[in-house]
Amino acid sequence: MILNRWSLMLFFGLMPQAGSIAPPSDDGLTAVEREQLRKEQKIDNRIKIYDNASTRLLKTLEGAVLKEDFQSAPATLKAWTTLLTMSLNDIDQNESRKKKSKNLIRYEIHLRKAISDVQGFKIRAPADQENTFDSWLNKAEEIRKKLVDILFPG
Repeated sequence: MILNRWSLMLFFGLMPQAGSIAPPSDDGLTAVEREQLRKEQKIDNRIKIYDNASTRLLKTLEGAVLKEDFQSAPATLKAWTTLLTMSLNDIDQNESRKKKSKNLIRYEIHLRKAISDVQGFKIRAPADQENTFDSWLNKAEEIRKKLVDILFPG
């Protein structure tokens, strides 16, 4: 099949640009993750979905920072904050306090590492975004502490 120059230009022009980062949804979840959460009955499995979504958002932010594309950072941080808050509410209402969930322990560890990573990203961010990063860091640390309280009550 022979493709002329115009059809090639049209084809490549309609493809997403390599390295372009799609903005996250308002809650930080993909449609698939949202559907998985809706169907999943066990809190332990839902925690794993939250952990995977949080990891994806961390990688999205890291990719933007490495490319020095800070325009997408506020939307990513806002969506990530919403995700963390939503996950905490779900975990707080449904997690058994008697048994320590391995997935909850992993999620708390992931969040602790993510906070450290975002502190490093903040250093590279423009000064006008410092408050956005600080806001996320404060909220993420607050949620992490609540997860520790759920894991180790009393």
